Amino acid sequence: MTDKRETDYELTIAFNSDDTLVVMDSNVWLNLYTIHPLALIEIVEKIRENKEQFWIPNQVYREFSRNAKSKKDEVIDYYKNARINCVEQLQRTKDIVGQTFENFRR
Repeated sequence: MTDKRETDYELTIAFNSDDTLVVMDSNVWLNLYTIHPLALIEIVEKIRENKEQFWIPNQVYREFSRNAKSKKDEVIDYYKNARINCVEQLQRTKDIVGQTFENFRR
């Protein structure tokens, strides 16, 4: 899973006309699980405000339904392992810095 960082942003959903139809692939819907919760709330609000202009094809719905649990589990595992991953990264960085100073001593 890629690292998502909280950033300042302004979400704008603009439609050229009432006839605009938005169709998103199942991966777009699944990636909503990886978005920062505050951003997700705003995205969901914008989708709700414009729900008449969103269409979910049956194939997209089936793919989303089939993959949603594994995507949720992936995100949960990412956060469960965050502490371990941070400690491992800190240790690697400490080793690199230590080796660099050791090289300067020679």
